[in-house]
Amino acid sequence: MIRMTKKVNGKLLFWEVWQEFNKDITIQHGTVGAIGEVESRRVKLFQKAEKVMEGLAQEKEQAGFQYLPEDELFQVVVQCKFDGSKNREEILEMKDEMEYILNEALGSTGNGACYEGSIENGRMSIMNYVVDVEIAGRTIKEAFMKNDQFTGEWTTFYFNTEEGQEVLLDKGRKA
Repeated sequence: MIRMTKKVNGKLLFWEVWQEFNKDITIQHGTVGAIGEVESRRVKLFQKAEKVMEGLAQEKEQAGFQYLPEDELFQVVVQCKFDGSKNREEILEMKDEMEYILNEALGSTGNGACYEGSIENGRMSIMNYVVDVEIAGRTIKEAFMKNDQFTGEWTTFYFNTEEGQEVLLDKGRKA
C-alpha cells in the first residue's frame, strides 16, 4: 500500500493505492475522518501493478501530497473487558467483530487500519495504526456506538507516546 497525505485549508487529505489479489489496484481518496471515494483499476496484461501504483503516487507527489510511511503512523489501542462467562469461541468471535468494525471505520476514512489483537486475563486489546489520533478516537467511538454487535462491558481507547499512554476515551458501555 502507498499512503499519502496533504494539508489543504486546515483539512488533511489522503490518497491511498493498493493491489488487490487479482492484480487490479484500488485507489481511495478523500479527507481523513470522512468516508473516501474508491475506484478500482484493471492493470493491463503486461504491466506490473507496483509500477502503475508508483506512477500514480508520483503524480500525487507533484500535486503536493507527501508519502506517509507506516512507521510514522500512531498506535491506537482499543481495549475491551469481557466477563468470564464467555467461552473461547465467543471471545474469538467478539475479537473478529471488533477488528472488522475497526478496519471498516479506519480504512474507509483514510485513517489507518487494525493490525492485530490479543486476548488475556479477561481483556482484549486491538492494535491499530492511524494517521490522526484525535480523529481516530472520534471515528472509533462512533463506529462502536453504531454497531450493536459490540458486546464489551467497557472500552478504553489510548495511544502510545514516548511518555507512556494517553487515554482518548474510557467510557462505560454495558453489554
